[in-house]
Amino acid sequence: MEQKSKKIDIKIIVIVIVVIIAIVEGIFIFASNKGTNAMTIEEMLEIAQDHTGETISFFRRLEDNKALAETQKNKIFKIDGEISEIEKDYCTFFDGQSPSIQIKIYLEQDILVNLKKGQSITIVGTLSNITTEPKGMTYFCIFEIKDCYLLEG
Repeated sequence: MEQKSKKIDIKIIVIVIVVIIAIVEGIFIFASNKGTNAMTIEEMLEIAQDHTGETISFFRRLEDNKALAETQKNKIFKIDGEISEIEKDYCTFFDGQSPSIQIKIYLEQDILVNLKKGQSITIVGTLSNITTEPKGMTYFCIFEIKDCYLLEG
């Protein structure tokens, strides 16, 4: 009888360990997927505000009105522009007339390696952050677009 009780205890312990491992594995999977696109390209395009052809003027309006800019955070935009820089995890658009605006477009590295400075691209993504940074005698208003998809380019 005592032997049967020990076998049942061992089975319960094994089941508890398996459940704990499954929970920990689920947490790891959830955490690793947190930085990836939560929406498909089709879902994003359905609700995106289209500012292609007017991207820089749209962001210039946001730079001029910080209150308006704050209301645009976490919204999805379709934008286009000419690549001015390519970094390891993003590329940038600069405004040629108002060099105080910088738009950082975060894309996967396998996409970035195929882009070229001066290339025109169209993306859809989420305006995730707006910061102001001093650069020399001027300040840059930096708009970060994350969870992006490259549409054209």
